[in-house]
Amino acid sequence: MRALTAQKLLLEKGIESTLYLGCKEDETGKMVAHAWIRCGKAYVTGGNGAADGYAIVEKFRARIK
Repeated sequence: MRALTAQKLLLEKGIESTLYLGCKEDETGKMVAHAWIRCGKAYVTGGNGAADGYAIVEKFRARIK
C-alpha cells in the first residue's frame, strides 16, 4: 500500500515513477514479497529491493499524460 500511495502522490505532483514488485525466499524457505518506488536514479520508498535480493516480478511505470 505504501508504494502504491507514493506513486499516486508523485504523479499528482507531476513526477513520473516506476513501481517494482519483487519476491524472494526467506531463511525459513517461505516466499516473501516486496514493493518499491524509483524516480530516475532515486529510490523513494522500499529501498532498492533488487539489491536486497528480491527478484523483480513486474514493474509499473506512471507517466504524465
